[in-house]
Amino acid sequence: MNQPGLSGLHPTCCRNHDPDGAGTVCGQRLDQQEGRTRLFPSSALVDLQTRLDSLLSPDVDPAQAFETFANFQVVTAIVLATWPSSAPMMNSEQAAAVEEHLASQSSVIAKSGHRPLRGDAGVTWAHLPRSPVGTAAVLSVADQLLHSPSMRKELTELTGKIPDRTAKRWATTWKILKEEASPDCRTQVEEALPWSRQRRLSSSAPWTRNRIIPSLMTTALDKQHTYVPENIPQELPDRWFRIFLNDPVIPITARTRRLRRTIAIQLIQASTDMNSEEAIEYLGIPPGMNALDSWNTEPVLHALCDDTVRLRAGITRLAEHLASLPLDGRVNYRHRRQHCASWHLSAEAFDALHAQLTVAPTRLLHPRPERLHKALSAIIWRRVTKGEYCLAPCFWPPFGPARRIDATTAEISLARRIERAGPQSPYQAILPMLERHANSLLTTCDPSG
Repeated sequence: MNQPGLSGLHPTCCRNHDPDGAGTVCGQRLDQQEGRTRLFPSSALVDLQTRLDSLLSPDVDPAQAFETFANFQVVTAIVLATWPSSAPMMNSEQAAAVEEHLASQSSVIAKSGHRPLRGDAGVTWAHLPRSPVGTAAVLSVADQLLHSPSMRKELTELTGKIPDRTAKRWATTWKILKEEASPDCRTQVEEALPWSRQRRLSSSAPWTRNRIIPSLMTTALDKQHTYVPENIPQELPDRWFRIFLNDPVIPITARTRRLRRTIAIQLIQASTDMNSEEAIEYLGIPPGMNALDSWNTEPVLHALCDDTVRLRAGITRLAEHLASLPLDGRVNYRHRRQHCASWHLSAEAFDALHAQLTVAPTRLLHPRPERLHKALSAIIWRRVTKGEYCLAPCFWPPFGPARRIDATTAEISLARRIERAGPQSPYQAILPMLERHANSLLTTCDPSG
C-alpha cells in the first residue's frame, strides 16, 4: 500500500495517488460498496487476484507457483508486444490505459535517441502498466489465453505481427520461456510464434530430426474395424514392418524410422475416425512433438511411398494381419503406456544395476551415473511399452528438464549401445537384470497375462 503512514485516513482507505487531482490520494473505502464512483474490478478480476495471491501460500508447491508466474511473464509480454491485437479482449477504459502505457514507453525510447537505455527504463514488454486498470487488463487477457482450450490458435492470431525475436524490448522473455515456464505453456507459445517454427523444427532432436513423412498422411485409407487401436504401439515392430513391405527378410535400418512412425499413425486412423492429430495424441506423443509440422527436405526413403496404391495395399495387409491375431495374443499397448506414464527406474534399483556393472571383468569407459540411469530407465520402459526411447518418461518433466529432448541424444545413444551389447561387452552383465525389471513391470501392466 502506498503511504501507509498518511494520517487522517481510515486504515481501509485507498492511499494511491488520485490521477484526477495533483497531490491528492484516492481515499475510497476499500471495505465498502457504497459511494463508489470509480471503476472497480469485476468478479473475474477479483478471482484472478485471489488465485495469484494463493500461489504465495506455503501450502502451494513452489515449483507450480514459479511456473505459473513465469507463464504470466511470458504471455503478458506477448500481449503488450503485439498491441493492439488484444484490444478487443478489453473494455474501452482498460484499452485506453494500456495504450497510454505503451505511448509512455515509446516516448522514453524516442527521447533516448541512439543512447543505450539505463537498465530497462521501464520500456520492456515484460514491464506492466503502472496504472492498476492497465495492469489488470493485461493480466486478465494473459489469464484468458493461458486457460483457453484453444490457446495455440488464439496466440497465433495474436502474434500475426509480433516483433522480431531479437528486439531488445523482449529482454529475458525467451530465457524465461525456455527455462522457467511450464512445458505446456512453452509448447503452445513456441508453436504459435511465426519466427520460432523454423528454428524449432530444424533442431537435431531424436524425434524432430526425422519425425514422419507428412506427404503420406493425406492417403485415403479403408477403415478396418476388426482390430482396435489399443493394439498399436508407438514404434512399429520389425515383424509388422516386414509384413507391410511384404518382404519377410528385408533388413530394418534406422533410416526406415520415419516410415514406421507414419504407418503406426495410419494404423490408428485405419481403425477409427480419428484425424492425424488425434491419432498422434492417442499414441502418447507429447505436446511439442507435433509430427504434422515436420519440416524435412530429406527425400522419402522408400520407393513405395510414392505409390499410393502400394502404400494402401501395405496398410491393408498389415491391418488384416493384426485382425487375424488371436484375442489372447493381442497386447493393449495403450494401457501399458498409460500405466507407465510416470514410471522411471528407482534410485535403489539403479544402484543395484550400477554395482553389477562396475564389477564387470573387462575394462569399460564408464558413463556418468545420471546418464546411465536415464538410459537404463528408457530401455526398461521401451521393452514394456514398445515405445520410442526419446518418449520415455525419464526424459520428460518431472524426471527430466522440460522440452529438452535434444539433451537426451547421448542417453539414447547409450541405451542403444547397451541393448546391442555383444558377448564381450561389460553391459552383458546387466542385460538379464534389465529383462527381469521389464518382466516385473509387465506383471503390473498385464496382470491377467
